[in-house]
Amino acid sequence: DMRKIRKKRKLLIRLVCDAKDMKEDAGSLHQQIKLWIPTAKFKDKTGDFYQTVVIGDVIIDVKTHSQDIVSHAGPDYDLVIFNEPAPKAIYEENISRLRKGGRAALFLTPLSGASYLRDDVIRPEGPEGEVYFTEGNVWENCKDIEGTRGILAKSDIEFQIRKWKRLG
Repeated sequence: DMRKIRKKRKLLIRLVCDAKDMKEDAGSLHQQIKLWIPTAKFKDKTGDFYQTVVIGDVIIDVKTHSQDIVSHAGPDYDLVIFNEPAPKAIYEENISRLRKGGRAALFLTPLSGASYLRDDVIRPEGPEGEVYFTEGNVWENCKDIEGTRGILAKSDIEFQIRKWKRLG
């Protein structure tokens, strides 16, 4: 229970994302955090992205898909949040940071390079309560369709669907 942890110490969260998501005033996550939580403090800027976000008694450690695997090692976390699929080795390294019973949250469209998610993580046949996921319409992430806020080209989505059909 996160409330019990917060009574004892600061809540430790890791955010795993693409580096461009945390660029100052340009990254989608940076902008959303500023919008939703105006009191958030961004610290430890490396290159053009921030590595730490402090929100009251919550510390968010930011790691990116482009950092080497050693950069993802470290302490245990209470929560690891993935924004879009990470490469499998990075996913596994960050999941191992939950040794003391933390939780993981994945916010993504598992299209490109993330077949391990389908095989190892999103297992609807698993025990009830083990895995929670919401299926969405992949076309909502298509930049070629008017009225969507997607980032993928129609041809890329069609390519991935063909790939997944071969796997299934």
